[in-house]
Amino acid sequence: MICSWIYLHSIVHKFSIMFDMCRIGEFVERVGRSAGTVRRWEREGRLTARRGPGGQRYFDESDVRKVLRPGFDESARRAEKKLRDDLAGGGV
Repeated sequence: MICSWIYLHSIVHKFSIMFDMCRIGEFVERVGRSAGTVRRWEREGRLTARRGPGGQRYFDESDVRKVLRPGFDESARRAEKKLRDDLAGGGV
């Protein structure tokens, strides 16, 4: 009986967490970036999406705050510009 309760509790907990999260479409609307940019940030390790049973990306409120924090996107832009300059022969 206790095992059944623990199993049921874990399922309810997982669903409650999923309801507190948003899928990539809602996330990109909230942060004002494209889905491609958000996927790139995930590949680069700048964001960690949780995955649903079908592999869908889910983000929570802390991810929204992180992306909207001043300077989140600027450090990546500076690194990309330096890499382009270096590849073009403009670096040291």
